Amino acid sequence: MNDSTPSGSATSSPSSSRADAGDLTLVDVLQAFADVGYSANHGVRPNAELHCDVCASVSPAELVEVSALHRVEGASNPAEMQMVIGSSCPRCAARGALVVGFGPEASDDDQTFVMALPLDHSERRFRDPVAERS
Repeated sequence: MNDSTPSGSATSSPSSSRADAGDLTLVDVLQAFADVGYSANHGVRPNAELHCDVCASVSPAELVEVSALHRVEGASNPAEMQMVIGSSCPRCAARGALVVGFGPEASDDDQTFVMALPLDHSERRFRDPVAERS
């Protein structure tokens, strides 16, 4: 699954990823999300599922509430595209940040997960905690 829609696993280390606007690292982006309450760790699991570190639950992506989004590109390789997603656990409502890859270098797990998320960009704009810092 190598289409250009958002999804996939990150392959670069946090110190080498740069936000597309400015000179922010992925760590900086995650801190911006944490500063506005997205402090739990959420992760992608196979079969389009989200793992919440707070309650240790695994939930289908279609039940995950997405309320914030920021795109990140690799500093030395723009094809290393990632999104930081502000998400809420369907089970315990913990708000957390989730890093997923998308584009040509994204993993199948990340692509499947993002495609299953209830995202309808034509109807909604997502909060961007990084842009809010500026």
